[in-house]
This record gives sequence, C-alpha cells and structure tokens, in this order.
Amino acid sequence: MAPVNLRAVEVISHSFGLEWTNSEKSKIVSGYNVYINSNLIESVTDTLAKISDLMPDSKYVTNVSSI
Repeated sequence: MAPVNLRAVEVISHSFGLEWTNSEKSKIVSGYNVYINSNLIESVTDTLAKISDLMPDSKYVTNVSSI
C-alpha cells in the first residue's frame, strides 16, 4: 500500500524536503521509492527525502511507493 500524508517541507527555490507516513504501521517495508514527474530519483529507508537541484518556478509531481 502507498504511503499517506505526503507533504513538502522546507521549500526553497532549488530544493524541498518530502515527508510521509506509512499507511500500515504494522506492515514492515524495506524502504520507499521517491519519484519526481514519474521518474525514480532515489530510494530511501526513512519517511523523509531531500529533493534538490530543481529549477525555480517549475512544477513537479511527486509520488512515493513502498518497497
């Protein structure tokens, strides 16, 4: 099941943090895949990712999936 409560934090012109919660606290996941505009940009083991090297005044679609 996909993580929930996905939100951007610490937003500045070239980067932002992305955090979320596990939708099933009892389900153990090995990590999360983080996507920007449908492209996998990184895999993390925590519920927070730092997204950087972005273009100012651009729109980005984010998604996170459990591994």
